[in-house]
Amino acid sequence: MEIAIGFFLLLFSIALLVSFLSSMVGIGGGVLFVPLLVTFFELSVPEAREISLFCMLFVTISATVGYFQYNCIDWKLGLVYDLFAIPGLLVGKWIADILYLKSPNVLKVLVVGLLWLLAILILLRRNRVKEHAESRIVTVSFMDKEHYIQIKSSKKWILILTSSFLGGFVTGSVGMGGGTVYTSTMILLGLTPLISVATAEFSMVFTNAFGFLTAAIFPLIDWNFPGFGTGSAPILWNFILPMGIASLIGAFSGTILSHRMNGVFLKKLLASLAIIMGIPIILDIFGFWGF
Repeated sequence: MEIAIGFFLLLFSIALLVSFLSSMVGIGGGVLFVPLLVTFFELSVPEAREISLFCMLFVTISATVGYFQYNCIDWKLGLVYDLFAIPGLLVGKWIADILYLKSPNVLKVLVVGLLWLLAILILLRRNRVKEHAESRIVTVSFMDKEHYIQIKSSKKWILILTSSFLGGFVTGSVGMGGGTVYTSTMILLGLTPLISVATAEFSMVFTNAFGFLTAAIFPLIDWNFPGFGTGSAPILWNFILPMGIASLIGAFSGTILSHRMNGVFLKKLLASLAIIMGIPIILDIFGFWGF
């Protein structure tokens, strides 16, 4: 297979930028990966979903390693968030696959609806704990009073498990958004933004890995389709290879700089881009978008 270097570099650059920005605010990047792939590369939602899941797996692994250096991951709480994520992911994939087989445009509407909802969640996230300098680099543990992780009440457990299921559902259905749901509810529980972001990234490693493996074992799409060479090529060489490598580099770099950047500005930027990216998909549904 002959590789078109220009296309390879284009995908690499896009994934590098998306993973760099998204790792700073506790999302895997799916809110941008999926609409970009659907809109500008004319992939179907299932194709974009599988590529996004693989890229987000690389983002979350790399981000977890990066945040581990600052000892700001609540490991046990992150695992609790995975309890209902797998069932949610399976239900989400099942519903999305049915919708796609009946009408691809219906699934596109679902993508845009979830995209804009997640963008609003990103914009509405508020700090319930005043983050001061010494709380930026801390060691946290499950149910640590210092960080207000007291989840003995049934209401908090309901919030966590509901968030777990919804995060898995969004990830399994359209390949985006689980980290956004997790980070938002962790902040509601009282964690500092940095700990919420780091813990959400760790938790999403397992969700994204299971999502990608499920897609590989029970594929809805043909994993061989025209690539950037001649003829058909495995999806690995088409998109996953350049985007996966770039996601590893971008996410790790983003975590290193996360505590130095203006988180509010980044949240507004990513949310705004997510909202804008939904517009071409809507236009395409009505036949007003094309190249």
